[in-house]
Amino acid sequence: MQTFSDMQRISSNPRIIARDLLWLIPLVIYESLGTIYYMLPPLIGFFVALLVINKKERYLPLALIYLLFVEADHGLFICSTWIFLIIFDRFIVPIMEDYIISKSFIIIFCVVSGYALFYMFIYLVYFLFGIPPIPFSWLLAYYAAIEAIFALVVLQ
Repeated sequence: MQTFSDMQRISSNPRIIARDLLWLIPLVIYESLGTIYYMLPPLIGFFVALLVINKKERYLPLALIYLLFVEADHGLFICSTWIFLIIFDRFIVPIMEDYIISKSFIIIFCVVSGYALFYMFIYLVYFLFGIPPIPFSWLLAYYAAIEAIFALVVLQ
């Protein structure tokens, strides 16, 4: 039993959550600029890597709210990134953690597979609903490369 229990850091403290969610304002501004300047990546792979590296403890509300803005700006189905993150977490992350040891490779794998698998997931969803799928663009590879470098610098 701890003597000074009031000195423990409580991660569900509303001030800590509000401070973390304040990062949402510059992210939303960045995403709105990303719809104007298409060379700015939407940070989907970065948030996949962030949630995998940090085990979704602290940044989950920020990532989920930001990904809703990404969906709205890019015309995707609502909560499609959330469904993708659940599938990625349940099926891909356990396999990845068994075979990849290096943190750098995990970051790169999460970013690259985040874009590649998310594109395949969206393609499947559009196919199931009978909507013409989004055409493949090499811009996705550019986004994955830029975000992999960004994630290596920030998350390392």
